[in-house]
Order: sequence, then structure tokens, then C-alpha cells
Amino acid sequence: MVVGKKNMEVDTNLLQVDFDYLADCVSQLKLSLSELKDSVKELSTTWEGESKVACMLQLRSDCQRLDRVHLYLEEYLNCMIYAITEYDSCEDAVCHMIRNMDI
Repeated sequence: MVVGKKNMEVDTNLLQVDFDYLADCVSQLKLSLSELKDSVKELSTTWEGESKVACMLQLRSDCQRLDRVHLYLEEYLNCMIYAITEYDSCEDAVCHMIRNMDI
């Protein structure tokens, strides 16, 4: 036993489960954002005046923030795919080296 040395273990099956769940959530977010933007467009036709301008500016700003959140989550999903691929590749390489050892 080596003192002070820590091992890292990753279960890519569990990581895949997390990825699948998050991917479903991100997909639902994309649909909801589209519906929200359609609703904002509809709402903009219902009245005129300064309050409309202020409201529409705020709603558009909120939609832009949600679009950025969506993009960040998409990037995170891409990182998860990369991590799963790399972990699996490393594990396969280690298994291959072990199988090829002459004992």
C-alpha cells in the first residue's frame, strides 16, 4: 500500500445514465424555450405602450439568458461524451495490456 496515493475509479455506466438523463432534460429545455419564444411573440401583439416595450425587453433578455444556459448545457453534454469515450478507451487499453502480458 502506498501512503498518500489516491486511486480514481469511474463507472462509465453510471456516467452514461447521468448523460442520458441530462440529455433528455436539455432536449425538453430546447422545446420549452421554443414554446416560450412563440408565447412571447404572441404576447407582443396583445397591447401597445411603454409597459409593452419594457416587458418585451425583459422577456427577450430572459430568453437570451436561457439560450446561453442551453448552450452551456450542450457543451457540458459534449464534455461528458468525451469523458466517457476517454475513460472507456483507457480501460480498454489497460485490459489489452493485461491480456497480452506473459505470466
